[in-house]
Amino acid sequence: QVMTDKNDLDFGALKRKTEDKYNVVTVKKGSINKQEVINVSPYYPDFQMVTVPAKFGTVQFEEMLVKVGDKVTKGMPIMKVKPIVDEVTLLEQTLDLNLLQDSYNRLVKEQTKLLKEQKDAIDKITDKRDKKLAELEYKKAKLSYDIDKKNQERQITTLQETITESKTIQNTKEIVAPVDGYVTDIAVLLAGDTFDYTRNLVTIANPKKVLFIGKVKDIPFQYNMKVTLDINPSETGSDKTFTGKVISSVQSSHEFEEPNVASYIQPDGNISYEDVAGQTIRATVDV
Repeated sequence: QVMTDKNDLDFGALKRKTEDKYNVVTVKKGSINKQEVINVSPYYPDFQMVTVPAKFGTVQFEEMLVKVGDKVTKGMPIMKVKPIVDEVTLLEQTLDLNLLQDSYNRLVKEQTKLLKEQKDAIDKITDKRDKKLAELEYKKAKLSYDIDKKNQERQITTLQETITESKTIQNTKEIVAPVDGYVTDIAVLLAGDTFDYTRNLVTIANPKKVLFIGKVKDIPFQYNMKVTLDINPSETGSDKTFTGKVISSVQSSHEFEEPNVASYIQPDGNISYEDVAGQTIRATVDV
C-alpha cells in the first residue's frame, strides 16, 4: 500500500475542478418558474346522439337543416328525410283489418242471437235441476263468447295502431332535436343516402357542461394543478382568459404514441359555448 503525503496533493487543481463543475447561484423563493403550454379543445361530456326512431325502419336522406355550432331547441327540425314505407305491406295490413272487423261483426251478431235464444229457453224450463244445468251451460257459452270477443278486439286494436303508425311514418318529413343544446357533430350524408336507427346523425351537446382536453408528453399536467385558459392568444394578449384545474390525465395505451397523455381540464365557473366554439384555446400550467 502506497501512502500519499498531504503535501503531494494539488489543492489548487481540486478547487478548479469544483469551480468548473458547479455553478452556484443565489435564488429567492418563487424566482424559478417553468411553464407548460398546450393547445386544448372543448369537450362536452353531456351530449345526445340523434338517430332515426327505430320504428321508422329505413329512411332516405334529403337535406340537413343545421350545421355545427347551431343552437337548437327540443322539437326543432334538424333534418329532412323520406321514410321508405312498404306500400304492399300497408295494403295487406288494411285488408287484414277489414277481414278481422267482418269476422268480429259476425261473431257478435251470431253469438248475441244464440245467447238470447239460450236465455229464452232457460226461462221456459220448469224442472229446477234441468234449469240449473241449462244456466250452467249458458254461463259457459257466455264466457267463451266474451273471451273470443276480447281476443278479436285486441287483434283489431293492434292492427289499427300498426296501420296508423305506418301512415304517420309515411307522412313524416323531418327529424327533430330531442333536447336543447348546440350541434357539435354532423354525419357526412348525401341526398339519397339511406339509413336506419343504427346510424348516428347529429350530436347535440349540453353547453352548460364543458371540459377541455389536450395532449401532452408524459404527465406535466398533474391532478388538481391550476390552469390558465387563454382564448385566441396572441403577442398582444387574449380575447378572454379563464382559470381551471386538471381533473384527470390519462396515458395512451399505444406505446409509441406522442404526445402520449390526454389531460382533462375543468374550468372554474361557467363558460358559454359561444366563448370557445371554433376558437384557439391555450392552456398554461406552472410546473
